[in-house]
Amino acid sequence: MKNWKRSGRFIKHHIINRCKGGCSKPYNLLLLDSEREKAWHKAFFNMSFTEVAQQLQLNMIMFTSDEKKAVKFLFKDKTYNEIAELLLRVVRAKKARH
Repeated sequence: MKNWKRSGRFIKHHIINRCKGGCSKPYNLLLLDSEREKAWHKAFFNMSFTEVAQQLQLNMIMFTSDEKKAVKFLFKDKTYNEIAELLLRVVRAKKARH
């Protein structure tokens, strides 16, 4: 079981993963702490922000205990609906800047 802590090192994270056709343009990238980026992939694998939001809104994601810890590290005590709304706001904001 991983004890999630911030690393202080930042890396680029794709909103739409490259394996799903996402590009490396600024509108598709976020700068994340490297441990948060690992936590994202632990909890959500290679799903895009929009895919995660849709799955959370429909209660379609079943998390293991390790995945739940990764979600808590990423989003603290937010509900799944709050997380979905946040992810969709990020997507809209990034698109608006494009």
